[in-house]
Amino acid sequence: MTLAEEMRSLAQDILGSLEGRATAIAEIKRETRHLRSQTRAGLGTLHEAQETLRRELGESLAQSRSHLQSEVGATLQAFGREQKTVRQDIAGARNEWRKLSVAAHSSKGRPAHQGTASSHGMVDLGDRAFQYLTDRPKGTKMAELEKALGIPRIQMARVLKSLVEANKVKKQDLLYFAA
Repeated sequence: MTLAEEMRSLAQDILGSLEGRATAIAEIKRETRHLRSQTRAGLGTLHEAQETLRRELGESLAQSRSHLQSEVGATLQAFGREQKTVRQDIAGARNEWRKLSVAAHSSKGRPAHQGTASSHGMVDLGDRAFQYLTDRPKGTKMAELEKALGIPRIQMARVLKSLVEANKVKKQDLLYFAA
């Protein structure tokens, strides 16, 4: 082969190689455009699905909130009714307990207080205890007050506590004095 032939062969190889590379690059560009188009379409579909999901979740949450508010309201109303019933039961039990206490004190020969379960009865006891203490300036022990008024210790303690808190009675050691 002559030099000219070799040069021609080399030029043809270079041109063939260049055409092959240009074809390959054109194919890569075409595939890239196609992938980009598919990606944009997929992103559009994803965005639409996201918006639909957001809207559906918002509606679902609003319905759930409304439902929960309704249930909580109904539960609170039912609780209020039950609470009223329990309070009535407690008041009835308190009245029965006091009747039983009066009967027990009467059977032991002690004077018994005939009050009711109302706070009015507690005021009457407070007035009676205060009057008793006023008549005894040297002070009185709780046990003496219990016997004199015919009421249980726990009730007497409550009465004296309320009188002390109202500054009507002072306590010194075991003795109570009218203030």
